[in-house]
Amino acid sequence: PDEVHKRIYQYYINELRNRQAIDFNDMIPLALHLFEKREDIMRQSQQTFKYVFVDEFQDLTIEQINLIRKITGSKGHITVCGDDDQSIYGWRGAAVQGFDVFAEIFNNHQSVVLNETFRNTGRIVRAVSC
Repeated sequence: PDEVHKRIYQYYINELRNRQAIDFNDMIPLALHLFEKREDIMRQSQQTFKYVFVDEFQDLTIEQINLIRKITGSKGHITVCGDDDQSIYGWRGAAVQGFDVFAEIFNNHQSVVLNETFRNTGRIVRAVSC
């Protein structure tokens, strides 16, 4: 079965190339590559996206965080929201240290901690906070 999976995957990759297509996994690396090769395009994106909002930040990979850094540049405004206790995408490379990486990259940031939830009762929150 392992050989069959390899052949199917290779067929898939070949079809993507033949159709000049990409899939989800290609998007971030290709965007980073484009910004490295074409700084003019990176600067244009920085001028276009002066304000960036990222929700569920705890589920981002380091690669995605780097793309956000390139999009915002040094003068962009960025707001991220997330809860490191709710990270569920470690299996696909989500960086549990993402908030620390964010603090290093955006060292002039301001953190606001929201300690109150309106989604659940206090009993549920206490149960999952053990």
